[in-house]
Amino acid sequence: SLSPPLCSMLRDPLLMSRYRAYADRLLRLGDEEIGRTRDTPGPAKLARFYVDRFTRLAQLFRDIDGDVIGAFAALQEAGCLDIITTCATHGYLPVIREATARRAQIAVAVRAYRGWFGRYPRGLWLPECGYTDGVDHLLAEHDLRYFFTDAHGLMYARPRPPQGLHAPIFTPAGVAAFARDLDSSRSVWSATEGYPADGVYRDFYRDIGFDRPLPVIAPYIHPDGIRVHTGYKYHRVTGPRVDLADKDLYDPDIAMARAEEHARDFVEKRQAQIAALAR
Repeated sequence: SLSPPLCSMLRDPLLMSRYRAYADRLLRLGDEEIGRTRDTPGPAKLARFYVDRFTRLAQLFRDIDGDVIGAFAALQEAGCLDIITTCATHGYLPVIREATARRAQIAVAVRAYRGWFGRYPRGLWLPECGYTDGVDHLLAEHDLRYFFTDAHGLMYARPRPPQGLHAPIFTPAGVAAFARDLDSSRSVWSATEGYPADGVYRDFYRDIGFDRPLPVIAPYIHPDGIRVHTGYKYHRVTGPRVDLADKDLYDPDIAMARAEEHARDFVEKRQAQIAALAR
């Protein structure tokens, strides 16, 4: 799901030029980090890891001439994925009272999608998964065939769907409604029960943009001196309720191996779930 604001930003010439400058700054910061950490094996390995990563990303951006949307469109044309949209400004439809405003959220999104991807969108991710009566007719007006809503949207539908969450239902307007699967969501999203809670994964919040002395990091953060994330993160989740200052060092090799284990576990659980539902 690629939202209209995101696609607009990715196609904006000013933001594209700013991204190129941003990538250059990241690499200059990486060179400094390699020098700073050269006598500490763990951080030195991570500094090189990030420089390699950002170098690949900068090269990818050059290879596609900065056209991220065009690259996604090519993947869709090749049959690798289906790209859906969402409302024009991610407006939460149940609380938009004006019918014209609600219709505009969908009409603008469809028109913009056609401009970017050269075809009509087939599906739509409802903002915050929020559905209310009448939305399906607006979707049908714009030839949208399906949408996603939250689990309770199907569980408490009238009449109750015989397959629960695990098969789509059709609204009176003929648009299909899919619900999020709670078990799948919990595995990949929950910070307490899901895979992201594993202690070997990289901690998002600990970043050298906040750790390094301000005079040193100033050229790489907000021009007004506001500390922001740089992407150079040397620490891992470590464990529940561990203070940021006490986080252990991140090891990308261990994390990648764990990610493969979790991917295998996810697929096996979905296969077992599907087999059970099929009966």
